[in-house]
Formats: sequence, structure tokens, C-alpha cells
Amino acid sequence: MPDLVREAFNSNSDVTKLSLEIPYSAANFTVGPTVGFLYRNRNGYDPTTYQFLSAKTSWNAGVGGSIAVSKQFTLNLSLQHIWVKEEGSPTKIDATNTVVPNSAVPESSTNAWVASIGGSVKF
Repeated sequence: MPDLVREAFNSNSDVTKLSLEIPYSAANFTVGPTVGFLYRNRNGYDPTTYQFLSAKTSWNAGVGGSIAVSKQFTLNLSLQHIWVKEEGSPTKIDATNTVVPNSAVPESSTNAWVASIGGSVKF
């Protein structure tokens, strides 16, 4: 079978996502810790974005908050540390039963900091 036909039979995976935020609000600001967990049980394919999605386990922990600068403008800030372990995938075999060179995806781990800043404006 061609790769795309064979993939259609193996495109689903279960995803579990848990997150917890405990905000504290006072005056014009909100701040609090955040933690999260994501688990995808096996490799999959997202046909809406045409992307391979590897099986993975991801954790994040950090702090987030917002400040109401005025009645019309709010500033949002976040700082998190993430830990991600992505599973690999085996070497692909094409329709002629030939190994496709360099088609395997290796296992990878990520350990990083993520900072973000944003805002909202009311008109």
C-alpha cells in the first residue's frame, strides 16, 4: 500500500492534557503559579495541518500574571520551564517494500525556559 493509505489506518492517538492555575488578584493585578502536563500515547498524523505528531510527554511549571495598566489596556506576562520527551519513529518502507533513507525520526528531549508578554486593548 502507498504510505498515505497505510497512514490513514494509523492516524489516531489519545491525548491527555491537564493544567492548573491558582491566581491571586489584588488591586489592578493578578499573579499565580501554573503547572501543566501533556501525554500523547503514540505517534499520529494531523491531516488538517499535514504534520506528523510524535508521541510525547510534556511537563511545564511557572508563573503568570496580568496588570491592568488602565481600563482599556491589560498587560500579560508569563515565565515557564518546560520538559518534553518525544518518541521517535521507525524507518519508513515505501510501496515497493524498499527502505526510505533518512526517514526515521530520532527520539528527542527538550529542557527549556519560555517567556511571553502580551496585552489586550478594549476599544
